Amino acid sequence: MGEGELLRRFAALHRAVADRDALERRLRVDPDDARLRELSLAACEQVLAHRSGLYRCLLRQGWTPPAPVVRHLLEDEALLAEPLGSAGG
Repeated sequence: MGEGELLRRFAALHRAVADRDALERRLRVDPDDARLRELSLAACEQVLAHRSGLYRCLLRQGWTPPAPVVRHLLEDEALLAEPLGSAGG
């Protein structure tokens, strides 16, 4: 594990955030589109998954995160353990 994995994880998170943002912009235009809401929720969950993966990669490389980051990581992973779509409430 090295810089290559870290860069891949940063890039994956960046793409996931961009995808989520694009879906959220579309959802603001058409808030009644149920399929779009599902896609947006799935995109939000992908952001959580990629962020969690990045943080775990950083931890394996010796990073010591501040307490709030640890708390958010654990919360994200708890949400991701729920069935698909559960993060939306």
